[in-house]
Amino acid sequence: MIQTGAIFRFPADRAERPLIRNLVWDEDACVHCGACAGQCPSGAFHVEEETRKVVFEHDKCIACELCIPACSYKAVQSVSDHLKRTGEL
Repeated sequence: MIQTGAIFRFPADRAERPLIRNLVWDEDACVHCGACAGQCPSGAFHVEEETRKVVFEHDKCIACELCIPACSYKAVQSVSDHLKRTGEL
């Protein structure tokens, strides 16, 4: 499923894994440690103060991919790596 346009905060059922430019963020795999947010120069990945959860605002993403190696849990992947691993988007 490809999502473009508005800010996308994953649906409650998390059945869809949006393609965000060249990234796939799997919130189910995310432990909300904030490592990606610490590397994100544009603020696309950030930690909400109230919930302490990572939020991804794809309209702020500059596709620098610094978040990918920052994530030890592989919750953030390039589209090509995600396709190799799962065979789907």
